[in-house]
Parts: sequence; structure tokens; C-alpha cells
Amino acid sequence: TQSTWGTIHTKAAEGGQVLIDYSTCQKSIVSQPNWIPLEKFIEISDEQQFDYYEIQIILFSNLCVGRNNYCINLLYQHFSYYMCYSVVSNQDLKSDRGYKIRAAFVTLIQTLFVDVDPYQVKAAVSLTRTWKKIDCGIPTIRKIKKTRSENESTPFSKVADLIFDKEDHLHLVTRQKKSDEIQEMKEMKKQKSKHDDDDDSDEGEDEGGEANVLKFEELKELLCRIIGSTKRQVVVNFGENLFILGCLGTLGELMRYGFFFTKDELLKVMDSLLLCLDGRDDVPNLDDEYTNTVDEMQRKIDRYQSSTEANIIIMKCKVKIMEIFNIFSEIQLDYRLSLLLKIFEKRVENGDYNDVLAKIRTSAAELRRRSGFGSEYDFIVKSTKKEVFSRTAKTAQKMITSIAGNFVKVGNRIIEKILDDDPELMAAFEDFNILTVSSSANCVDILIDCTHYNYPPLVTAAFSLLFKLFSQRARALVCLDQTQLLVTRISEKVHKRALKIHSETSEKISSSMTPEAEKFVLERLEEIRSFCVDSKDKSLVIRSNQDILRNASIHSLVNRILQLPLTNPTEQKGRKEIFLSCFKFLRDFVRNNNENQNALLEYIPKYIELMGQKLNTIDTICEIFRNNRQVCSQIAEEIVAHFVRVIETKGRYARYLIFFQTIIRPDNRPLPRNQELVLTCFLKYGLNSFILFNSEEEKIERKKLIYHNDITNPDGLLNYHLDFIELLGMI
Repeated sequence: TQSTWGTIHTKAAEGGQVLIDYSTCQKSIVSQPNWIPLEKFIEISDEQQFDYYEIQIILFSNLCVGRNNYCINLLYQHFSYYMCYSVVSNQDLKSDRGYKIRAAFVTLIQTLFVDVDPYQVKAAVSLTRTWKKIDCGIPTIRKIKKTRSENESTPFSKVADLIFDKEDHLHLVTRQKKSDEIQEMKEMKKQKSKHDDDDDSDEGEDEGGEANVLKFEELKELLCRIIGSTKRQVVVNFGENLFILGCLGTLGELMRYGFFFTKDELLKVMDSLLLCLDGRDDVPNLDDEYTNTVDEMQRKIDRYQSSTEANIIIMKCKVKIMEIFNIFSEIQLDYRLSLLLKIFEKRVENGDYNDVLAKIRTSAAELRRRSGFGSEYDFIVKSTKKEVFSRTAKTAQKMITSIAGNFVKVGNRIIEKILDDDPELMAAFEDFNILTVSSSANCVDILIDCTHYNYPPLVTAAFSLLFKLFSQRARALVCLDQTQLLVTRISEKVHKRALKIHSETSEKISSSMTPEAEKFVLERLEEIRSFCVDSKDKSLVIRSNQDILRNASIHSLVNRILQLPLTNPTEQKGRKEIFLSCFKFLRDFVRNNNENQNALLEYIPKYIELMGQKLNTIDTICEIFRNNRQVCSQIAEEIVAHFVRVIETKGRYARYLIFFQTIIRPDNRPLPRNQELVLTCFLKYGLNSFILFNSEEEKIERKKLIYHNDITNPDGLLNYHLDFIELLGMI
């Protein structure tokens, strides 16, 4: 029977041939293995044997989804990359069965070799830029090595030359250098045995990762060749269409992880994809009988229908192509953003905007006068006390950040203005355009044709991509306004360190972390948390660092950690400490930062699941909604109802009521929608939560609580009663 087969073994032979142990799929027990070529197995196996082997490979792929390192490490021992590649590239497997096996193996390549650590999704649109290192390339997995001259000026110096007088510039550079020296000394003492210098670590990563990057070159060429040869799809060719779908999925992952290195390489791929997306030449059948008896209008109707699985496979291929186009549009946006900033930087250095910068210089001088910058600088020269220098350095840092922010805003307005009448910028803007990737196909006509299919995901994707195509300039200007330019060495170091922590920690995260890995992750969480708050006054947050961490996707990494299982907090003490540290970081990450609060809104359901395990989850959730009317106005009834049920089941604690008070009055202004929502949920789900002490028995109980000084207990019933009365007053 089928259950007695076990695993059908596969191995690679010399010359790239793939062999199957046919004895493992025999109904009778065979003691000796019988290795036969894959092509012969596909030819002689019956339907049951073939389906079993195909589903087995698909199962192996599914086991690796989500970077399951345990399964990946086991499968590495049985499936090499080049064995899988030889199956995918085997041109002899052109039967329906052959295409199905190739489809299974190309998906296995995606989950076993591409979507694995240490590869990370490259941020298609980078919203954090260094003023001196604005590159006009595309985001790739390769790192560009740059040599630094010993006489190279500080990152802020060229901007300072334009904004400040020479005397002010001297004060800034002197203070910046001293501040950097102190910071470097502290970091060296604190991390002497933990971390290498950033430049050295980058160089090591380049040397170690080059081979892994290059091994996908042949795979990229193969996938592009296969997709490029698909000028039209035939509905009845189910196996071939399934193989095309697998190739598109793997190609999209390679693009997401930055394995395409040049603009020309991307444009070439887009041209092939656009031709494959064009479904106007697709046919339901190639049989002569169908061709001769069915008119053109009926063929079009048959093409648009999703009545069979074969039709749906073709439509899924088109949806996958549009997903790749969306990735391309983000890369295109990043390229244009870099180009605009680079041209702007060049013109600023040439003095094209001196009249505008003169106004900024006046504002900077006024800011310097208000902060007492000059007098404090004189005091630094006369004094060598560390605490005095630390205080003045902090003032200088705040001033630099403020001036840099004004500089970026003025720059955005200049770019928006000259984009209308500047031929150079307009030409650069249109240079990398999805609308012109193919000379033989009209992208807009193809997308409009896709809106006629009877398949909602395809129609939605087509309309979404059309909207992006006709709002490219607006999206570029919006991202330009959100871009964070780093103009100080300290900000650069925070950004570089955040990226390195993201890469290192991602490799350690798994459901079966060792104690050493848990300790490593905990240390990195504490380190990134320290970036968010002032080192001396923890109540003060550093807004610029919060933004740097958001743009480096640190919050996504932390939420990935929170996806790990926490079945028994008593036994998993290390895991619980990590979760506690995660919520502490997230609380500081969103404090007084609306953009960061918006970024965490999608993770609220997961945080609610972790409530009741003594992780201070409620404090983090309240901080996400605090003083943010936009976020508070989006809260769903299910979340409010869940908090009411928590009071009913977990206990009537005053800390749970803080959430309702937070969402009812953001910025100390009532939000009528949430007032009605909270009251409705309490009346519907939490009548037992009303503690008003109205009856005689309740009044006697209240006197006892007062007598026993229950007011001193934060989780006491008396505190709950007082906060509940306050909540009713707010409603």
C-alpha cells in the first residue's frame, strides 16, 4: 500500500544526472536499492507512484517555509543546490509529468536555498540616507566597498560650510570631534570584547558572502530564459503553467533579496515578464477541432473564465508577475529618490541655492544665540570636566539635528519646484520607467485587459498597479518628504549598528534557540533599546534614533521574535526574558512618535494573544495608542471587546482600564467614536465589570477595603473602582 513506501530517495550522480531509488516505491519489500534516472522514473511509474513523489517534494518545500532552520538543515543533507538546479534546467522533462516535477523542484530551491538565513529582504525604498554617500544604484545584496581618505572632511562639514559662518563652522566641527571621541571611548570600553570595528566587519561579510551570491547567477539566467520563451500560455498545458508559476515565485524572491545588481538587468527581466503577462494571445486549447469551431469572441470569454483549476493557474501566474512588478516599482522609486537627492546635493555644493541657504543661516544663528552656544563653547575651552562637556555636547547635537531638519525640508521644496521645469531632472526621472520597459507591448493596455478576468485577486492587482503607474511622481515626492538624511557621525554609527544587529540577530532566531543564542539576542535587544532613550534620563526619547530604527526595520525583527512559541513561561525563562525585553523596546520605540505607532498597529492582535503572561504587554499596547488620534480612530471593535472580556476572565485590575482611557481621550480631546464603542462593549460583554458599590452589601465591602488600606494595592478592587468611575466620567 501507499503507506508502506516511506520516502522515495533521490540522489545526484556524476555528470549532473539525478537518480531515483525505485525500490522505495514498490509495493513489495525490496532489500536492494534500484537507482534509475529521473527521466525513466517519470516514464515508467504509475499514477499513484508519480503523485506520491511529486507531493513528497512539495511537502519538503512546505516544511522549509518560514525559515524553519531545523527542517532546512536536515534537507540540506539530501538535496544539494546543484541537484535541484539540474532538475529545473533539464530540457528533456517537457512532458506534463516532467513539468510538474520541475515545478516542485524550483519551489524547493526557493524555500531551501533562497529564502534562508542570512539573506534578508532588501528595503526597496530606503528612507535613511547619509548626506555624503547618496548612491544612485539599486538595493542589492552586495556591499560596495569604499575607501576613505585620511583628510576626508566630516559628514556634516559641507553642509555646515553652506549654512554657517566660518566661525560657527569651526565651533561645530570642534565640538562634533570631541563628542565623537568621547562616544568612541565609551563604545570601546563597553564593547571591547564583543564587536569588531564596523568597517572590518563589513569587509569580512563581503569576502564570505560572494560565493553564495554568485551561485544564483545561472539560476537567474535560466528563469529569465524560461519566462522569456513563454509568449503565450495554453490552458490545457497544466504542467507547463504550473512550472511557470514556480519559476515566477522563485524569481520574485531573488528580486526581493537583492540578487539583481544592475538597472539593465532589471529592465531586461521586466520586458520578459510584461510579454508573459500579456494574456491577449493565450488560448484555452490548441486542438484543431477547437480552433476551427470556436469563434474569436468565445475564445476571449473562455480565456477570462476561472471555472477550472487550469484557468486559475494561468491567472495566478499573472498575479505573481504583478507582485514582481510591485517590487520593481519600489526599486524604481528608490532609484529615482537617490537620483533626485544626488542632483540636489551636487547643486547645493555648486552654490545654486545660496539665497535660500542664507535664510537658513540666519535661522541657525538665531538658534545658536538662544541656546547659548557661544558662551558654552568658551566655557569648554576653559574647563576639562567631563560632565560639563557632556552637557554642552548634547546641546550642540540638538542644534545640529534641528538645523539639518530645516535643511532637508528646504531641499524637498526646491526639488519639488525644479522638477517641473528642469530638463535634466525630468530626463533622469523617466530614465527608469516601467511604462517604457518594452517596445513591443503597451503596459497600460495589458493591465486593462487583466481587469476583465473573472478572478478577483488578478483584477485587484491590476487596478493597484495601474494606480501606481499614474501616481509615480506623487509617490516620489511623498517619499522624498519622509527621507531622513544623516548628517552627523553619531547618527551614521547608530544606523550602521542597527543594520548589523538586524543581520546578526536574524540568523539566531529560531524556535529551538540555545541558551547562548538567547543570551546573544537579549543583549542585542538591550542595545537597540538604549538607542531610543537618553543615556542619563530614560524618560527622554531620541526621536532621530527612533526613526533610524524604524527605517532599518528593527521593529519587524522584534515582532518576528515575538512570533516564537512561548508555551511554558515557567520553564522557558530565557525566552520570557527575551519577550519582556521586546516589549520594553517597543514601548520606547513608539513613545511620542506617531510614525512608529502607525508601524506597530498591524501587530496589535499578536500582542493581545500574549496578554496575561506577565510580559507588561498592556503598557506597550497603551503606548501605541497614546496621543495618536489617527491610530485610535482605527481601532476595531474586536480589540475593545477583547479587553472587556479580559477584565471579566483575568480579573478586575485598574491597569486594564488604562487602555480605555488612552483610546477615549487622545491628546486630551475626546474621540466620540471610541466613547460610544467602549460603552457599547461594556454593556454588551462586561456587565460584571461595573463596580459601583451601590447596594448595601457593596457599601459594607467598600468600608472594609478602606479600613484595610486597600488603596495602597495597585491591583486592588478599590483602585479599580476609582479608575472605573473616572472612565465613566470620560465617556
